[in-house]
Amino acid sequence: VLAAIPGLKILWKTTEKHNYSYFPVLVTEDFAISRDDLYQRFRDHNILARRYFYPLISTFPMYRGLDSAKPDRLQVATSLSSQILCLPIFDSLTDEAFDSIIDVIVAASKENR
Repeated sequence: VLAAIPGLKILWKTTEKHNYSYFPVLVTEDFAISRDDLYQRFRDHNILARRYFYPLISTFPMYRGLDSAKPDRLQVATSLSSQILCLPIFDSLTDEAFDSIIDVIVAASKENR
């Protein structure tokens, strides 16, 4: 279901072995709403999704001045950090909770920007 939604990319390779500790998706510009708006939709439904890798450590005051933390050196990381959302995944996730996660994404995908 999720793989068919425009602007939502599943970051999951079937050729790799996973520990299923988190389920990252990439919310691209082609998705109906922004990653942060989708994150808020989950919060509104008491679903704990996470914005992993956000904010980048390079934006913290103690690292900002380092040459390696300059924004022009981290363009890909900066872009990805504003698009990745980790969906809830855990061993006791019920079918009902799973359906709620999917429902929020599908409803959001039908919104107009």
